[in-house]
Amino acid sequence: MLRRDHQIAALALVTNPLLLTTPHLTWSTTVTAVTLTLILAVLPDVDRDLPGCHHRGFSHTLWAWGLVTGALSLLPLTPLLVLVGSLSYLSHLVIDSLSIANLRWLGPLTANPADSQYGITVGVTPTGRIKHHHGRYRGYRVGGGVELGLTILFFISDVISATVLWQRLWD
Repeated sequence: MLRRDHQIAALALVTNPLLLTTPHLTWSTTVTAVTLTLILAVLPDVDRDLPGCHHRGFSHTLWAWGLVTGALSLLPLTPLLVLVGSLSYLSHLVIDSLSIANLRWLGPLTANPADSQYGITVGVTPTGRIKHHHGRYRGYRVGGGVELGLTILFFISDVISATVLWQRLWD
C-alpha cells in the first residue's frame, strides 16, 4: 500500500475501534492516538529513505515491531496509546503481507518468506506469494484497483468514526 493508504487503513482498523470503545475519552488521548497512528502506520517504510537499506527489509519484520512496541512502552504513554501505536505498526506489516510482493516476517532468520520452519506459510510458493487455485497469484497490487477500493472503504469508515468521536468528545 501507499503511505497515505496505510495511515487511512490503520485509523479504520486500529485507532477508531479502540477509541470508540474507550470510556471517558479525552481530547488529548484522541489527538495523541491519531498522531501515533499517522506516524507508526508508515514507520516500516522508513527503509525506503535510508541509504543502504532495501525496502521490506528489517523494518518489515516482527523483530522491528517488537522493538517499536518496547520503545513505546518506555515512553510516558497510557496502555491504550501503547496498544494503538503497536497495532498501527503491525497493521502495516499485515497489510503488506497481503500484497503480491514478499514480506519476511522473521527475517533475517529466513532465506525467504516460505521457509515453513520459521514463517507463516500456509498456501505460499517458495517466493512467498499466495497462489490461487488457477495458478495466478493472490494479493493486491500496490497502487492498483483493489488497494484503491479498500482505501475508499477505510476512508468512509474513518469519516463515520470521526463524526461519532467528535460528538462524544463534545458531549
